[in-house]
Amino acid sequence: MLPLTSFLAKLLGLNCVILALAMMTRKQSTVTTIKALIRNPPLLLFVEGLSLAGGLAMVIGHNIWSGSALPVVITLLGWLMVIRGGGLLAGCCSADSDRALVDAPAAVTTDCQSLM
Repeated sequence: MLPLTSFLAKLLGLNCVILALAMMTRKQSTVTTIKALIRNPPLLLFVEGLSLAGGLAMVIGHNIWSGSALPVVITLLGWLMVIRGGGLLAGCCSADSDRALVDAPAAVTTDCQSLM
């Protein structure tokens, strides 16, 4: 296994665990923060740009489609980040659908929710 694969797996794994724990311990604050993010287009644009940049960095530096499952999973995550960031930057979510997303019940799934 390449050192980059191991590094990215550790980075993404720890990031997911730490974020999940932080969100679980502060549920109401997390919901409030996400609603505020969706209602703030300049900040949302910045976050979308970061997501796209992170995904592109992973795809350019680690575009491995063979070997064990881990390198392929890391590459797939990179491509998912690129597709999600690019899709959001392309404007799949209008201002009206953003408001509906904030106010929609958790059971309702829209095209924009699947990208977020």
